[in-house]
Amino acid sequence: MPLIRRDRSTPSAAAGATPAAGAMTQLVSGDASERWAAARELASDAGAVKALAAAVVDEEAPEVRDAIFTSLVLIRTTEAAEALAQLLRSDVAHLRTGALDALGSMSEVARPFLPGLL
Repeated sequence: MPLIRRDRSTPSAAAGATPAAGAMTQLVSGDASERWAAARELASDAGAVKALAAAVVDEEAPEVRDAIFTSLVLIRTTEAAEALAQLLRSDVAHLRTGALDALGSMSEVARPFLPGLL
């Protein structure tokens, strides 16, 4: 079976839409499986930290929350660590627990935020 090259001049690419923009839209408006896929796709986009951090606060599906926390860990920037550190002050237990687990997975980036949490 021959390989078929994708046409890069599709209307969405020509209009300036990026795959990350589509994923950010699905992160807040799709069904649970679409939100999960969008969160996983955004794991490679450091510019998605704010969108991921905002989405996890309102997310009700545990599997989507886990995907968002995983994406923030994979992004592994100080901005991601700061967003996770702010969730430790949440009144919602699953947000605090998820943030703590995520920060534990990226301790080298999270270390500067520890004194402010004590």
